Amino acid sequence: MAVRPVGPGLLLSLLAGRGAWRLALTLSNFGLLVIWGAEVYADYAAAVGRSIVLVALVSCGVEKAALKLLPRARRARPLLIGGFLAVGGLVALPFVLWVVTALLVGQQGVGALQLVIVSMQGLLGLNLVLVALQRALGRPRREVANFATLAVALLAITALAWLARLTPLGVSAAALLVIASLDVALLRTLPVAPRAWRLLRRRRLLRGLVETMALIGAYDLAAGAALSVVFVVLGTTRFRGDAGWLLLITTMWSLVFNGFTYLLRVFQPQVSVALSRAGGVDAHRHALRLARLAALGVGGWLALLGGAVVALGGDFLPWLHGLPLPLLAMVVLLPRLPVLALAGGAGYVLENSDSGSVRLAAAAAACALAGVLVLSLLLVPKVGAPGAILALSSFEAFQAMALLGGLSAGRRARTGRSAARRSAA
Repeated sequence: MAVRPVGPGLLLSLLAGRGAWRLALTLSNFGLLVIWGAEVYADYAAAVGRSIVLVALVSCGVEKAALKLLPRARRARPLLIGGFLAVGGLVALPFVLWVVTALLVGQQGVGALQLVIVSMQGLLGLNLVLVALQRALGRPRREVANFATLAVALLAITALAWLARLTPLGVSAAALLVIASLDVALLRTLPVAPRAWRLLRRRRLLRGLVETMALIGAYDLAAGAALSVVFVVLGTTRFRGDAGWLLLITTMWSLVFNGFTYLLRVFQPQVSVALSRAGGVDAHRHALRLARLAALGVGGWLALLGGAVVALGGDFLPWLHGLPLPLLAMVVLLPRLPVLALAGGAGYVLENSDSGSVRLAAAAAACALAGVLVLSLLLVPKVGAPGAILALSSFEAFQAMALLGGLSAGRRARTGRSAARRSAA
């Protein structure tokens, strides 16, 4: 299939639209901290942090699968779009039902604010799916308009929080209304098959669709789950008041992380079509090269961290807790950027290749999430938010090691098979 090329003008427009939204989100969080004060904002941040994973859960697998599969499809496009939307909605439904049930039975820590925020995060994930479908269908300008509108709305809601003294519940409800309106506007322009339920009859297509969405979204889902994990662990410790600053730090980091992942998705249709023609061996070769470079970066990162531990000895954790959180974030997260680009690039190549490559990328993401969970349980109860930042910074380190191990083993297996065939010949 021919895919519309992404020229410099279109690329700048897409980056400007998504970047405006992310920047508005960061400014909004700082504004709300000033307006409400640290204590009220910390409660709001904890509710948001616990449900961050929902955005990735609803959007990432569906969004990336749509960008991979729709450019390859022709007659099945309306049917696939219906399937993508149905899966995105069904994934969010259990979370909404859980919060409603917890609200009805009076579970501690769950109230109307959490219900509204969970609904808002689910609709935001659906919004990311809808704009990805528009872009996969060759309508990228609608995505730019969507995020520009959302950025203006976020800043306007923050101004209202100051002028009209809106509470966290009022701010969340207003954001929910804006996102829901944008979702409806985008949905009305999509060519959804009038009888999308017919997809249930095509079991092979449905099975492949669900499997692709589950595997290709593993990286973003693991990254979102890692964020929620550190907030959940933090909420069980005496450092729960650090949630506000942790949300601000992770929001600013998201400007970089999501900018990188979004740039990859802009070119995903072209990459997907090219790799479908090149085959899995070519993808493994490129991914292995990137994984090796990422492993070198991990080695350098660990050397710096090990040097600090050796120099400070038993004073390392108190020193870590005593650093200003923004400074600590710069010291810990900035060296992570090269590893993020290399390990993320290796996973991206594998995700857009054959089914075995997608499984390897998903397994590496699961290893990264498990590593963050273990480090969170070890560090966060001792030092609070600094421990959470250190645990999050290890995500790409675990991912790179898993990718390198899997790719190296696969290469040895292919080499062994080739040698056996030559020997038999």
